[in-house]
Amino acid sequence: MTVFLIREAYESVMRLVDGGLPRSVEEMEVLLKAEAVATPAMEGNGSVRAWLRLEARRVFAKIPGRGIGRVVLTVSGAYENEVAAYRSLPRLGLPAKMFPRCEVAVARGNRFLLLLEDLGASRDARLPRIEDPHPIANARLVLAALAELHAPFLDEPIGWTPRETPFLRLIADHALRVCERRYGLTANAKEAFRVFVDNFRVVRSAWDSGTRTLVHGDAHLGNTFFAEGRAGFYDLQCVAREHPMRDVSFHLLSSCDPVDLEAGGESELVHFYVLSLNARLSSNDAKLDPEETWDQYRLHALWALVACVMRAGAGDLVDPAAATLLLSRVSVGIDRLGTLAALKALVFSAHHPARSSRKAQSLSPMLSKQC
Repeated sequence: MTVFLIREAYESVMRLVDGGLPRSVEEMEVLLKAEAVATPAMEGNGSVRAWLRLEARRVFAKIPGRGIGRVVLTVSGAYENEVAAYRSLPRLGLPAKMFPRCEVAVARGNRFLLLLEDLGASRDARLPRIEDPHPIANARLVLAALAELHAPFLDEPIGWTPRETPFLRLIADHALRVCERRYGLTANAKEAFRVFVDNFRVVRSAWDSGTRTLVHGDAHLGNTFFAEGRAGFYDLQCVAREHPMRDVSFHLLSSCDPVDLEAGGESELVHFYVLSLNARLSSNDAKLDPEETWDQYRLHALWALVACVMRAGAGDLVDPAAATLLLSRVSVGIDRLGTLAALKALVFSAHHPARSSRKAQSLSPMLSKQC
């Protein structure tokens, strides 16, 4: 009853501050003088998505959804972050083919409206789902596109400040309990999540200590498209300034079949990314170090784990079938990469600085054993 009353009160407040933007597909049709095309509207993952005919062209429209997912994305600032990202794209100098063209990006109060290029209609793009097969050849296309996204902003300002997603201990604990009950996690994945939550600042400091760049932040297969022989990205709610391995580890762990990665392809794919990014840097730029990048890849597997647990356990941000697949893939990845051991080594060094230099010598081979 308490949760119901809180949700009802929240929705009442939202109605007062919605800024006059449309709340439904029907309102979009009236306000924009558009009509919905044959493709049905979809609601889920915290948003309502529709395909509209606006004058002589088709557009993809996105507004906030209903339910607990909307609460999570509003509190985290994801809606606001996505609008700011699409507004900023034109001046970042990135290839136009990397993202859908944005026609409208507006936020008022706690509502927003995005009108984007309909990629299926304009480019005949393929937009896979999370659960679709993802051959290694396609993974390489995504990594090449990520290198193209990351290279111009490596340790450089990006022109605006993406909103940092807050980490809320109460929500994290609740999300883990839900995931344990509904989906199951490996023992190492559960322990890694708990150690991460208990030592969030330590991990956050390690992530911040390396190279940083503009990242997509949520680069799983379901947020990518393939057209004209290359990969591109949409859904920019989690755009951030982070280590490039945030995107690489999240994509590979959440999108690829673990069998493909276990066959030795994982380190080769990370190395392919490093070569692709370094090739885009000038002779005066500091290049990514393969060994340090691999260590960061293993550590950023934690981001993949935490992101999947939070989205599956803290609201209606992913459907159960996709959540089961995501958590299974990422849990196996945590085991395969020895991420729990790397995390414990990091925490030990942070809490025992006087002994960290001696300990580092014995831990270094372990941290790099799969490089």
